[in-house]
Amino acid sequence: LAIAATIGFIGAMQMFDEVYLMTQGGPGTASRTLVYHIYDLAFKFNEFGAAITTSLVLVALVMPASILSLRFFERGYADY
Repeated sequence: LAIAATIGFIGAMQMFDEVYLMTQGGPGTASRTLVYHIYDLAFKFNEFGAAITTSLVLVALVMPASILSLRFFERGYADY
């Protein structure tokens, strides 16, 4: 259960293909995700430095959250 929840969280934070295929971030910017923003920076605007920096921000958000999630389930707090 802990692994499934953690992988589900990571997958939700990295959602790109659904947004790209269905709406391209629209209407307006209503369905843009952080990963779609990284894609725009790198491949539409050729700002690779900003894209790499934003990618590191994504890692900085996902890594501690996944570690906390695993520790939460490891200790048995999820039984309540």
